[in-house]
Amino acid sequence: MSNQKTKAEVSEGALSRAGAWDGRGFALLTPWRHDAKEERAYQELLRVLASAGYRPARLVGYWRDERGGRVRDPLLTATGIGLDEALRLARAHHLCAFVYLGPETGGRVAVVHPDGRVEKRGAPSARAVEAAWREARDLGPVFEGFLKRPGGWAEALVHEKEERVMEGTEGARPGP
Repeated sequence: MSNQKTKAEVSEGALSRAGAWDGRGFALLTPWRHDAKEERAYQELLRVLASAGYRPARLVGYWRDERGGRVRDPLLTATGIGLDEALRLARAHHLCAFVYLGPETGGRVAVVHPDGRVEKRGAPSARAVEAAWREARDLGPVFEGFLKRPGGWAEALVHEKEERVMEGTEGARPGP
Protein backbone atom coordinates (compact mmCIF):
# COMPACT_ATOMS: atom_id res chain seq x y z
CA MET A 1 0.00 0.00 0.00
CA SER A 2 1.39 3.37 -1.06
CA ASN A 3 1.59 6.34 1.27
CA GLN A 4 1.49 8.78 -1.66
CA LYS A 5 -1.39 11.24 -1.61
CA THR A 6 -3.57 12.13 -4.56
CA LYS A 7 -4.25 15.76 -5.43
CA ALA A 8 -7.82 15.19 -4.18
CA GLU A 9 -6.52 14.00 -0.79
CA VAL A 10 -4.20 17.01 -0.52
CA SER A 11 -7.08 19.34 -1.39
CA GLU A 12 -9.41 17.68 1.16
CA GLY A 13 -6.74 18.03 3.87
CA ALA A 14 -6.12 21.69 3.03
CA LEU A 15 -9.82 22.50 3.32
CA SER A 16 -10.06 20.53 6.55
CA ARG A 17 -7.13 22.39 8.14
CA ALA A 18 -8.69 25.68 6.98
CA GLY A 19 -11.89 24.89 8.94
CA ALA A 20 -14.26 24.11 6.09
CA TRP A 21 -16.05 21.25 7.82
CA ASP A 22 -16.60 22.65 11.32
CA GLY A 23 -20.35 23.30 10.75
CA ARG A 24 -20.18 27.07 11.05
CA GLY A 25 -20.08 29.48 8.14
CA PHE A 26 -17.12 29.09 5.79
CA ALA A 27 -16.32 31.36 2.85
CA LEU A 28 -13.65 31.01 0.17
CA LEU A 29 -12.70 34.45 -1.16
CA THR A 30 -10.10 36.02 -3.42
CA PRO A 31 -9.54 39.55 -4.68
CA TRP A 32 -8.41 38.33 -8.09
CA ARG A 33 -7.80 41.18 -10.46
CA HIS A 34 -4.57 40.16 -12.18
CA ASP A 35 -3.01 43.57 -11.84
CA ALA A 36 -0.57 45.34 -9.56
CA LYS A 37 -3.33 46.10 -7.04
CA GLU A 38 -4.10 42.41 -6.44
CA GLU A 39 -1.45 41.87 -3.73
CA ARG A 40 -2.52 44.98 -1.83
CA ALA A 41 -6.19 43.91 -2.10
CA TYR A 42 -5.25 40.42 -0.85
CA GLN A 43 -3.35 41.82 2.15
CA GLU A 44 -6.21 44.22 2.97
CA LEU A 45 -8.80 41.41 2.84
CA LEU A 46 -6.54 39.25 5.04
CA ARG A 47 -6.28 42.11 7.56
CA VAL A 48 -10.06 42.71 7.59
CA LEU A 49 -10.87 39.02 8.05
CA ALA A 50 -8.31 38.63 10.85
CA SER A 51 -9.44 41.77 12.69
CA ALA A 52 -13.07 40.58 12.51
CA GLY A 53 -12.03 37.25 14.11
CA TYR A 54 -12.75 34.97 11.13
CA ARG A 55 -9.44 33.07 11.46
CA PRO A 56 -8.45 33.46 7.80
CA ALA A 57 -6.35 30.70 6.30
CA ARG A 58 -4.30 31.31 3.20
CA LEU A 59 -4.92 28.73 0.50
CA VAL A 60 -3.53 28.38 -2.98
CA GLY A 61 -5.68 27.08 -5.81
CA TYR A 62 -3.88 25.26 -8.60
CA TRP A 63 -5.18 25.33 -12.16
CA ARG A 64 -3.91 25.35 -15.72
CA ASP A 65 -4.10 28.24 -18.17
CA GLU A 66 -4.98 28.05 -21.88
CA ARG A 67 -1.40 27.12 -22.77
CA GLY A 68 -1.20 24.34 -20.18
CA GLY A 69 0.95 26.31 -17.74
CA ARG A 70 0.32 25.86 -14.01
CA VAL A 71 -1.13 28.89 -12.26
CA ARG A 72 -1.24 29.50 -8.50
CA ASP A 73 -4.31 31.40 -7.36
CA PRO A 74 -4.00 32.95 -3.85
CA LEU A 75 -7.23 32.89 -1.86
CA LEU A 76 -8.46 33.27 1.69
CA THR A 77 -10.93 31.47 3.88
CA ALA A 78 -13.14 32.93 6.58
CA THR A 79 -14.32 30.50 9.26
CA GLY A 80 -17.35 31.28 11.41
CA ILE A 81 -18.63 33.94 9.04
CA GLY A 82 -22.31 34.35 8.21
CA LEU A 83 -23.53 34.50 4.64
CA ASP A 84 -24.73 38.12 4.97
CA GLU A 85 -21.37 39.24 6.37
CA ALA A 86 -19.44 37.35 3.67
CA LEU A 87 -21.60 39.00 1.01
CA ARG A 88 -21.10 42.43 2.61
CA LEU A 89 -17.31 41.93 2.62
CA ALA A 90 -17.33 40.66 -0.96
CA ARG A 91 -19.23 43.74 -2.10
CA ALA A 92 -17.08 46.13 -0.04
CA HIS A 93 -13.91 44.67 -1.54
CA HIS A 94 -15.30 44.41 -5.08
CA LEU A 95 -14.96 40.63 -5.19
CA CYS A 96 -16.65 38.49 -7.77
CA ALA A 97 -18.58 35.35 -6.87
CA PHE A 98 -17.35 33.35 -3.89
CA VAL A 99 -17.92 29.91 -2.36
CA TYR A 100 -19.85 29.56 0.89
CA LEU A 101 -21.10 26.71 3.07
CA GLY A 102 -22.85 27.07 6.37
CA PRO A 103 -26.18 27.05 8.18
CA GLU A 104 -27.75 29.54 5.75
CA THR A 105 -27.24 27.11 2.86
CA GLY A 106 -28.37 24.08 4.83
CA GLY A 107 -24.75 22.98 5.11
CA ARG A 108 -24.52 22.77 1.32
CA VAL A 109 -21.70 24.18 -0.78
CA ALA A 110 -22.93 27.21 -2.72
CA VAL A 111 -21.71 29.78 -5.21
CA VAL A 112 -22.71 33.27 -4.03
CA HIS A 113 -22.85 36.11 -6.56
CA PRO A 114 -22.40 39.82 -5.79
CA ASP A 115 -26.10 40.43 -6.55
CA GLY A 116 -26.98 38.09 -3.64
CA ARG A 117 -27.94 35.04 -5.70
CA VAL A 118 -27.07 31.82 -3.87
CA GLU A 119 -26.75 28.71 -6.01
CA LYS A 120 -26.45 25.55 -3.93
CA ARG A 121 -24.14 22.96 -5.44
CA GLY A 122 -23.80 19.91 -3.18
CA ALA A 123 -22.97 18.27 0.11
CA PRO A 124 -19.76 19.43 1.78
CA SER A 125 -16.76 17.76 0.19
CA ALA A 126 -13.51 18.87 -1.39
CA ARG A 127 -14.92 17.95 -4.80
CA ALA A 128 -18.04 20.09 -4.29
CA VAL A 129 -15.95 23.05 -3.09
CA GLU A 130 -13.56 22.66 -6.04
CA ALA A 131 -16.47 22.48 -8.52
CA ALA A 132 -18.06 25.57 -6.99
CA TRP A 133 -14.70 27.37 -7.07
CA ARG A 134 -14.23 26.49 -10.74
CA GLU A 135 -17.65 27.99 -11.45
CA ALA A 136 -17.20 31.09 -9.27
CA ARG A 137 -13.77 31.71 -10.74
CA ASP A 138 -14.82 30.66 -14.28
CA LEU A 139 -11.88 28.26 -14.57
CA GLY A 140 -13.54 25.47 -16.53
CA PRO A 141 -12.29 21.91 -16.04
CA VAL A 142 -8.64 22.83 -15.52
CA PHE A 143 -8.75 23.37 -11.74
CA GLU A 144 -6.49 20.89 -9.89
CA GLY A 145 -7.06 21.50 -6.18
CA PHE A 146 -6.31 23.55 -3.08
CA LEU A 147 -3.21 23.73 -0.93
CA LYS A 148 -3.09 25.44 2.47
CA ARG A 149 -0.14 27.76 2.97
CA PRO A 150 1.77 26.99 6.17
CA GLY A 151 1.05 28.84 9.38
CA GLY A 152 4.06 27.55 11.32
CA TRP A 153 7.04 25.23 11.05
CA ALA A 154 5.02 22.00 11.51
CA GLU A 155 2.59 23.00 8.77
CA ALA A 156 5.56 24.00 6.60
CA LEU A 157 6.76 20.38 6.58
CA VAL A 158 3.35 19.16 5.40
CA HIS A 159 3.08 22.04 2.93
CA GLU A 160 6.40 21.24 1.29
CA LYS A 161 5.39 17.66 0.50
CA GLU A 162 1.85 18.60 -0.54
CA GLU A 163 3.15 21.33 -2.83
CA ARG A 164 5.26 18.73 -4.63
CA VAL A 165 2.07 16.65 -5.07
CA MET A 166 0.24 19.61 -6.60
CA GLU A 167 3.23 20.43 -8.80
CA GLY A 168 3.31 16.82 -9.97
CA THR A 169 6.86 16.14 -8.73
CA GLU A 170 6.03 13.94 -5.73
CA GLY A 171 5.04 10.85 -7.68
CA ALA A 172 1.41 11.25 -6.69
CA ARG A 173 -1.14 8.65 -7.63
CA PRO A 174 -3.78 9.82 -10.08
CA GLY A 175 -6.93 11.06 -8.35
CA PRO A 176 -10.33 9.36 -8.59
